[in-house]
Amino acid sequence: KSLLGLYKADSGMLMIDGMRYPEQEKEIKDRIGFVLEENLFCGELSLQENAETYGYFYSQYSREKFLEYCKRFSLHENQKLKKGI
Repeated sequence: KSLLGLYKADSGMLMIDGMRYPEQEKEIKDRIGFVLEENLFCGELSLQENAETYGYFYSQYSREKFLEYCKRFSLHENQKLKKGI
């Protein structure tokens, strides 16, 4: 949860594959994946707004790729998130 910014370390150092967090945060997040038990997406925001919010934390976020996946899964980029999506 430290990598998500949910917890702030009060001591020590966090390194992933030789990269220091938070100095190399985007590079680290490009290399790893994670799944949380709780949903962090905001239901008040559209798919696009959520994608832009979380895409900011990844150096390789692509709006074009996001739109490609929306089309592939028959999702409209401006629809709000809800259970079952």
